[in-house]
Amino acid sequence: MTESDFLSKTLDLHNPIDKILPAMYPHVDQTPSSAINHAKRHLSNEIDGLLKQRFRIINVWRLLKEVKNWPLAVCDARTVKEENLLATDYVRRGFIGKSYFVPHDPQHKWHYLCRQQPDEVMFKIHDSLDVESKWCPHASFSLGEEEKPPSRESIEVRALVFG
Repeated sequence: MTESDFLSKTLDLHNPIDKILPAMYPHVDQTPSSAINHAKRHLSNEIDGLLKQRFRIINVWRLLKEVKNWPLAVCDARTVKEENLLATDYVRRGFIGKSYFVPHDPQHKWHYLCRQQPDEVMFKIHDSLDVESKWCPHASFSLGEEEKPPSRESIEVRALVFG
């Protein structure tokens, strides 16, 4: 697969083992309403009582091997104005929701881990409290270190945290 093929690949929603490629656009995985809908989808019988307390979604992104190219970049949420985020639809197998697209702003402070190791990333996707950092904008980008696209392998787990 050439880099051009990599950058233009389309996810086959009918293929349960089709790999999702690194997201190259800055985004927040879920809007507040989509985060609540996500929790309701998984905890329908208990959700009314649970949502009366603080609700967070924590993303644990575990690499299976070192990332040499296309690392995860995270943005300091304190540098992102919520009113500038653009709600966009996202489609996954069996679920349609909304995420935020993060337009460029020179005030944003981005960070990444060079040669990221398998034990180095977890971040907050949503927080129901009015806190300084309610979510973590993130994206992937090319370091230009490889001619061929990466075979980045990872497992992603989202924890719904109440209380």
